[in-house]
Amino acid sequence: MSRRPKTKEDVRITQWLAVGSYPTVMVAAYALFATAQWAGVHVTIASFSAALAGAALVTLHEAMLPHRREWKPTVGDVGNDALFMLVVQVALPYLLSITLVVALGQWLRAAGVPTVAIWPYDLSVFAQVALVMVLADLPRYWLHVAFHKLPALWRLHAVHHSPHRLYWMNVGRFHVGDKALQYCVDTLPFLLLAVAPEVLAGYFVFYAVNGFYQHSNCEVRLG
Repeated sequence: MSRRPKTKEDVRITQWLAVGSYPTVMVAAYALFATAQWAGVHVTIASFSAALAGAALVTLHEAMLPHRREWKPTVGDVGNDALFMLVVQVALPYLLSITLVVALGQWLRAAGVPTVAIWPYDLSVFAQVALVMVLADLPRYWLHVAFHKLPALWRLHAVHHSPHRLYWMNVGRFHVGDKALQYCVDTLPFLLLAVAPEVLAGYFVFYAVNGFYQHSNCEVRLG
C-alpha cells in the first residue's frame, strides 16, 4: 500500500527531529537529573531515571524517523541486547567498583600516594562534570584506536561491531574484557580521586544519552 504524500507539516516535523532531537533530549535528561537531585532522590536513581527517559525518547525518534526502516530490531535482538546491557553495563561496573577500586585505593594509601587532594572539589558540580568529560575523552579515544588497530584488542572489540542492524540498545553490546578496559580509563581514575557521586552520575547521564544516539537508528543531522 502506497504512503500518503508528505505535507509541509510532515516536512517541518522531520526537519526538527533530525536537527533538534539530540540537543532537546540531552537537555531534558539533565533537567530530569537536576530536578531529581534537588528533590532529594538518591543519585543512582536520579541518573538511571534520566538515562531511561533519554532511551524512551530515542526509541520514539527511531519509530518516527528511522534512518533505515529495515533495521527494526526483532524480539531476539532486544532480548540479547537487554542481557548485554544488564550484565556488561550495569553488573560489571558495580562488581569492578566493589573489588578493583577498593583494592587499588588501599594500595595507593599504603604507598602514601596523595590522590584525593589533586581534584578541584570546590568547583560547581556542572564544572566538575565538564572536566570529567574532557579528561576521560582523550584516553577513551586512544583506547578506541587501539581496539581497532591491535589484533588482540580487536578480538574483544569485534563483539561491539557484530550487529547488522543498529538501534540504541546496541550501545550495551560489549565483551566483558572490552568494558573492563574502558572502565579502567574513563571511571576508575575518578573513583580513586574520590570525585563526588553526583559528578560521576552527571557524566554517566551524558555518556548514556550520547551513546544511545551514537548507536541509534535515528535520522540525525547535526552538521
